[in-house]
Amino acid sequence: VTNPEVSALLSRLNRITTPSYGDVMKPVWEWYTNRFINILKDIRQSRNEAGQYILWEEASKNNLNIAKDAIIQIWLGGGKEILKALDQGYRVLFSSCWYLDHSKYGIHWTDYYLCDPTHHNINLKRREDKILGGEVCLWSEYITSESLMSVMWPRASAAAERLWSSSSVISIQSAGRRLQEHRCRMLRRGLQVGHINGPDYCLLPKHRNNFKSKNIKKRSAEKMEEMNLGYRTSLVFKEIN
Repeated sequence: VTNPEVSALLSRLNRITTPSYGDVMKPVWEWYTNRFINILKDIRQSRNEAGQYILWEEASKNNLNIAKDAIIQIWLGGGKEILKALDQGYRVLFSSCWYLDHSKYGIHWTDYYLCDPTHHNINLKRREDKILGGEVCLWSEYITSESLMSVMWPRASAAAERLWSSSSVISIQSAGRRLQEHRCRMLRRGLQVGHINGPDYCLLPKHRNNFKSKNIKKRSAEKMEEMNLGYRTSLVFKEIN
């Protein structure tokens, strides 16, 4: 450790530094996490507010000694990592299979729909009361404001139905029809959502023109004049006398 402040902190924590980065940083990480949690608790108490806090699965994976009322969010692992967090006394959220930015070609909402970490796992089934649910995630390294809605929806709806449905509801055919209907519903509400089942169509309301059709003969380009920065086109409407 070359940072004098970190070295001083390690000394105060009565930890001996070693060549291993993980061994050195774990006590600092643990100290920081607990300090931050205590700050949040103090703020909640001062405001007389209830609240909970969520930590990424690395806190459980690295065996940090933190308060057991924390919630661990599993974002890399599966059943094994869930069981480890449960054995450590934490409650769990699951996200590993619901990262919408991990896109690929073709229809893949079925992967989100069929994902259930407790399915066929008797050890997790017995402890479902500690598995609070799941969260759909969308990181934005390759997502812009223009593509956000089409990437997120309606694929997030597939994960939502899985999380709110019984584990016995697994028909891809019937779910596909519901999601297609929901896609059309969102389009009718003006949301620029993406495809769900490939090429399709939705019955949308007819476009309403702001001008009365009987007063419009045609739209024509009236003039085009050259300017320093290029061309400007102005469109005018000619009314029928």
